[in-house]
Amino acid sequence: MLAQREAVRLCSVFDGHSPHGQDGGTEEAERAAAHFERFLLNADVWAAVGEARRASLATDDSTPERLHRAITTVFVSYQRALEAAYDEAIRKPLLAEKARLEAEIEDSVQLEMPQEGGTTATLVVCAPEKLICAWVGDSEAVVARVADAGAPLAVALTLRKHQPSDEAEHQRAIERGGSIVGGICYVKGVQGGLRVTRSLGDCALHDGGVISAAPDVHTLTRTADDAFLVIASDGLWDGVSFARAIELTCAALRGCGKHGMKAALVAARQALIAEAVATQSHPDDVVVVIHLLNVEHGLFRRARARRRGD
Repeated sequence: MLAQREAVRLCSVFDGHSPHGQDGGTEEAERAAAHFERFLLNADVWAAVGEARRASLATDDSTPERLHRAITTVFVSYQRALEAAYDEAIRKPLLAEKARLEAEIEDSVQLEMPQEGGTTATLVVCAPEKLICAWVGDSEAVVARVADAGAPLAVALTLRKHQPSDEAEHQRAIERGGSIVGGICYVKGVQGGLRVTRSLGDCALHDGGVISAAPDVHTLTRTADDAFLVIASDGLWDGVSFARAIELTCAALRGCGKHGMKAALVAARQALIAEAVATQSHPDDVVVVIHLLNVEHGLFRRARARRRGD
């Protein structure tokens, strides 16, 4: 998804999942994408982004508290709206039926709340001075910092995956009453489990805060060497490192020129997907967004043809 307000752009990836199959996962991702398309229109977020742009020193990559709070509020309020809908459509009817059956048979009835699916979310606010990344789940983002005379440098925007393998996330889930088995997070009284510890949706699994909708937020000061960013689902990153993704994308974009950028971006995405398929026996769906940060970067310039006689 790509949205824009004045000189600020929003790039994002939502990787949905559902017990109802691929179509259900797509629906979860599209619902979240439609909601966050209005992210930059949120008054608190827009004011906090503007404050961060004006106040931060050129070398300061800290995230202002106001910005973190404003972004978190958008994520959490969306989650609360989903949970309210889940309660009305699923939880309350099931609990009412459970109570009816227990009264009828004069005994307790075991009930596990069903999952209805959810999505990861990784958003990058691209302001002229800063890149502001907010994420829940395991879709990740990386910037290609390419100096004229140096090798491409992969600069992470997502600093960790929200998975049980992360020590802090593992501990948080356990402290909230969850359990971790085989890399999957489970919640008592809920059907199934989840491979991520933060998400949007997955309402029953958010009971007690075991699965969280609160994002991590990271801010990166932009430089003239920043050529592009890559945001992708875990289907890419499970088999391809940040450095390899930047290497492949640079190879596809190098010397493309302004008129060849569209075709080069298609080729870059295809190269990343091919690499993901080649490096994994059973790759997950691969969602990739490549956004050019500086179309005047030397990486994209066509080499001048030599004049006859040179």
